[in-house]
Amino acid sequence: MLDTHFMLGMTRMAVAADPDLLNGFSHLLEGMGAQVVAAVAPANAPALKKVAAETVKLGDLEEMEKMARNQQAELIISNSHAVESAERLGLPLLRAGFPQYDLLGGYQKVWIGYQGTRQTLFDLANILLTLERGEIHPYRSIYAQKPEYYDGAEKATEDTGLRH
Repeated sequence: MLDTHFMLGMTRMAVAADPDLLNGFSHLLEGMGAQVVAAVAPANAPALKKVAAETVKLGDLEEMEKMARNQQAELIISNSHAVESAERLGLPLLRAGFPQYDLLGGYQKVWIGYQGTRQTLFDLANILLTLERGEIHPYRSIYAQKPEYYDGAEKATEDTGLRH
C-alpha cells in the first residue's frame, strides 16, 4: 500500500460497476487517498448507500462518461463495455467486473484478500505511471561527467546559447 499510495493519492477515478463492486472499489480507493468523482451502478441495491463517493447515479456507461468528463476523471474502472467510453475520454481503463471479453484470463484475476488487493493497487499505480501527470523530471546538469548525459549536455548548451 505504501508503494502505491503516492501514485493513487488525489487521483480522480470514475467507477461504473455492479453495486457491491462499486462499493468495494470506492472504499479501497478512498483508503488510498483517491477520489471517486463518477460512481455509476446499473441497478439499485442497499450497498449503494455505503459507497464512498459524493454522488452515486443509477444509469449506464453514457452516464458515467458524462460524469467522468465533467468531473475530470483520470482513470476509469469498469468492465469491457467501457472500452469505447475510455477511448472517447482519452482515459486508461482498468477492467473489473463482468463481462471481460477483450482480455484473455481477465475473468480469472484474483480481486479479494491480501493478494488480490495488493495486485489491484499495483495495477492501478502502474496504469497511472504511464500518464504524464505533471511530475517534475530529474535535473541533469550540463556539466555531468556520465556518458549517458553527454547528448543532453550538447542540447542544453544549444538551447541556452552558452559555450564551454
